[in-house]
Amino acid sequence: MRLDISSLFVVSVVTPNGGCSKGRPIALIEDGDKWCLVDLLIPNGLTDSALETFVADKFSSFVVGTRPIRRLDTTTPTSRPPIEM
Repeated sequence: MRLDISSLFVVSVVTPNGGCSKGRPIALIEDGDKWCLVDLLIPNGLTDSALETFVADKFSSFVVGTRPIRRLDTTTPTSRPPIEM
């Protein structure tokens, strides 16, 4: 899942197959071809929608004016409206 945070930066959420996270989703800030790990404890077992809302809420302080947090990738053919914070 990739979330655009008010056109300031992009947060990617991935669920690794092991390693130190033990399958827990982790958040990364994209910086070109580099990634920066975000110190954010994401609960296991969230639905895709709940995960999107959880991460968007954590970054809601970065919302600028009318530029919302929006999802860049979708898992369904229908487009979702931006998350307003």
